[in-house]
Amino acid sequence: MIEIHKQEILEIKVLQFLHKNQNKWLKLKRMADYFDVSPPKMSKILKGLSILGSENQHIAIEIIASKGIYVTFSRNKDFLELCEYIYKNSLPYKLIYALLNESIRDLGEFADSNYISVASVRRVISRINNVLKGKNITIVKNKIIGSEINIRAFFFCYFWEIHKGYEWPFDSQIKKDTIIRIHEKAYVKSGVLLNLSSYEQVYYLLAISFIRSKQKMYVESDAEFENLSANNPLFNIMREVWSETFWNHPQYETEFQYIFFVGCSFSLDYKRTDKEIIKNLVDMYSKKKTFFSSVAYSTIKKIKLGESLSVPFEIDNMLFLEAIIGYHKAYLLGDMVSIVGLEYSYFKNCLAKSYPDYYLKSIDLLNNTIQEFEKREVNEAFIHELQASWWLKLKEQNKKQLNLMISLSNGPIVEKYVLKK
Repeated sequence: MIEIHKQEILEIKVLQFLHKNQNKWLKLKRMADYFDVSPPKMSKILKGLSILGSENQHIAIEIIASKGIYVTFSRNKDFLELCEYIYKNSLPYKLIYALLNESIRDLGEFADSNYISVASVRRVISRINNVLKGKNITIVKNKIIGSEINIRAFFFCYFWEIHKGYEWPFDSQIKKDTIIRIHEKAYVKSGVLLNLSSYEQVYYLLAISFIRSKQKMYVESDAEFENLSANNPLFNIMREVWSETFWNHPQYETEFQYIFFVGCSFSLDYKRTDKEIIKNLVDMYSKKKTFFSSVAYSTIKKIKLGESLSVPFEIDNMLFLEAIIGYHKAYLLGDMVSIVGLEYSYFKNCLAKSYPDYYLKSIDLLNNTIQEFEKREVNEAFIHELQASWWLKLKEQNKKQLNLMISLSNGPIVEKYVLKK
């Protein structure tokens, strides 16, 4: 997103500076020097922020040549709201939103409705296409074309990075309550529960899938999706609930298989999900012997041998499932994470700094895993997702709790309490 939103990111950095230094006079020249821009450019940024703020009464910016800049925020939470507002009012956001909804008839009409030139629109398209190189998708005129799985991954990563679940950007096409209702029905029938951040991410992907399939843009056949769905009672539950809810919606088997794979790609709630159901999930993946379960089993085996871990059966199951889920998510999103997320590099840096020995061991472990499964591509996203979605930390064998490093999909990295011994 840095490459797509360079201007907006600069504005947000300025906004953050103003938020920290509100209710006092600031000098324009000093601010320009601090951000390494010219005073005229800084003045233009401040005027733009002032207009945005006045539109919804979030922020008041007073600029007096003899005194400088004086900023007041109406409430503390306005900083986050304004950040989101800046992105939503940017040309890249409006363009990507319009591409998702297929509401661009031609670039001229889109440019006119946003009071800009066609040349400006083309420059933004070129910038986005430059980021999408190697992703097997591209923007051509008024459409985004290429691998449907990658297109959905791009839309998900982009909108999640902007909103992180705080806002539902799909209201014009499908209400959030509708998605929640289907998903809750499926999970109540299956007994499998996700954690809160996982639910929000799944809702985003399901909404994007609904919008794309409604536009007759369907997921291509995929061996991994087919393998996981075949003779799977959980898949049958999901398929029944989805088809009953959207009986008048296009019903293609590849779409059902994709939706099911989405639901299997985000972290479970191990405290609320019944232990017997967790055991059944482990048995299901073990019997399936998918590529992902094979890699997960091999990885955990290496960790346990390398660290001589002695963990309860429940934790062993959790590690196995989280490894599979991590690989599923990496397969689903692929290299799209590099478009928007600093998450993985952040996690790697924290791990390398705080636990250098563990970090070096993880690199060796993952390199060995790649060599073992060299017949099938295990790209960098797989490696990163494994490191970011879980890294077991047993500080001492006699500790009463186990902590797990988990990612919130391009959101903050948190250390989550899992369970007691």
